[in-house]
Amino acid sequence: MTFISRWNGLSPPERLVQRQKKSVPVLNKLLEYLRALATKTLPKAPLMEAVSYTLNQWREIERIFESGLYHLDNNMIEREMRPVAVGRKNYLFAGSHEAASRAAILYSLFGTARLHKVNPALWLEYVLRNMRSHPVNQAHLLLPHHWSSSKK
Repeated sequence: MTFISRWNGLSPPERLVQRQKKSVPVLNKLLEYLRALATKTLPKAPLMEAVSYTLNQWREIERIFESGLYHLDNNMIEREMRPVAVGRKNYLFAGSHEAASRAAILYSLFGTARLHKVNPALWLEYVLRNMRSHPVNQAHLLLPHHWSSSKK
């Protein structure tokens, strides 16, 4: 396990401290290396294109190290998107465009429930029992991220 993956459970201020302490020195060494490499690489070489691109984006790269709010990787999002990618071909055989649309909505709702650690079966049962009596202008309160199992 890398030290970066150990930071996932930290609060944003704690993550920022660790980032400043452990990652920024590595980032600074990388910058020195890239600048040195740029002086030794032929201008038209593919390597120089990559080095130049990285150096031109350096300010944007540094921004992630100014805040602890964001993770350095996108592993969580990749895991969340995998079912969508796998299901994409299945949507072609949903029967119709409208059926595929409805399936996508359901996948989104259940994915949101899972993301917020809401039991999808309990949530769906609650919604189906209460949606007719729920005010239309407050329908957003029935979404998984606003729901808690205490509403049973």
